[in-house]
Amino acid sequence: MEVPLDLYQNQFTCPGCHAVQQVNAYVSDKERLELDMARQVAGNEAWRRLLADGVACGRCGGVNAVPDDGSVQLACSFCGAAVLLSDHVDAGAVARHRLKHGVFAMRDEALRANAAHARKVNTVVAVVVALVVAGLVVANLVATRH
Repeated sequence: MEVPLDLYQNQFTCPGCHAVQQVNAYVSDKERLELDMARQVAGNEAWRRLLADGVACGRCGGVNAVPDDGSVQLACSFCGAAVLLSDHVDAGAVARHRLKHGVFAMRDEALRANAAHARKVNTVVAVVVALVVAGLVVANLVATRH
């Protein structure tokens, strides 16, 4: 019997007797979490090795550099064939790397938007202060001439 290790799956159907059984009866949640964490760490290490060593093309065997840009595939620089990175490392590691790039891109965009907003607010405040000061100067000049 093959017990699912997915942490989101709490029950499974026995293929022999078709009875629904609890996963916890065979493997504890703690053990499943530890196995999942070990799998993720191994996938991340394989991803780092892939970035460092490059990836071999399945068609021509040429070793291609892997860009650190969140890509899930690349074109072989020797023959032009598509090389799926998930064929060489765990798809979860590729997805986590892609998610990391997406999160950092969102963060960078939010920081740029915040800086632009701060510049806009500072400009508006400076203009309002300048207008108030100019108004006070004009009012003072008008008051002293009477």
